Amino acid sequence: MHVPVSEPGSKVQAQSPVFIQTENLCRKFTHGNGAQVVLAGLSFTLRRGEIVALLGRSGSGKSTLLNLISGIDRADSGRVVVDDKDLTAMNERERTMFRRLNIGFIYQFFNLIPSLTAAENIALILELNGRSAEMAMKSTMLLLEEMNLVEQGSHFPAELSGGEQQRIALARAMIHSPKLVLADEPTGNLDAETGVQMLQLLKDNVNANNSTLLIVTHSLAVARTADRILTLDHGVIEERSGDFAW
Repeated sequence: MHVPVSEPGSKVQAQSPVFIQTENLCRKFTHGNGAQVVLAGLSFTLRRGEIVALLGRSGSGKSTLLNLISGIDRADSGRVVVDDKDLTAMNERERTMFRRLNIGFIYQFFNLIPSLTAAENIALILELNGRSAEMAMKSTMLLLEEMNLVEQGSHFPAELSGGEQQRIALARAMIHSPKLVLADEPTGNLDAETGVQMLQLLKDNVNANNSTLLIVTHSLAVARTADRILTLDHGVIEERSGDFAW
């Protein structure tokens, strides 16, 4: 998908506190008699309120890295620290609770629950965090109204277009005002116009909450709208300027 290049928003000041820190992160997967090293001693930091794009070829480990940062998966070695909390020192239940309260995840293929309406998919996040069903739905409808999605709220995912499903996925990720938003190819399955709208919605919500955003993308044009660009290749991460050729 081609997205027109636009200038990044205001840069995060250097004195902004470090929000994410990975140290010597290693992850490998075993296949038959061999092993594939996906992340090889990866270390980097993201600051509070920063929007960072992560580029990399298919299979380079981008989604694996998001899963480690969110606590969905665990590294073989190394540390992941988010908001001064060491996720690698937590058990599975502690990581799940931390993720529910602090992280919004936008999946490439939406991951909406097919048996729930769009509104119910969003409200479920608040209910899991202890809100009553009534209050969760009230907050959900207010957000849907802000995003011009009230009509879509009563529909099941299969009844929505790809663009509508992705916007519902965005609403679900942002409903609890997370400190961290992880977006895995959020515009990858959308046409150009819908992709531009989706990206702007995402950035508006992130900026409104002063959230940190790590966005995985294949699009260099999307990446250039971020504060920083990182590339992941052969298990190693590097920072790039906006004018490099991938």
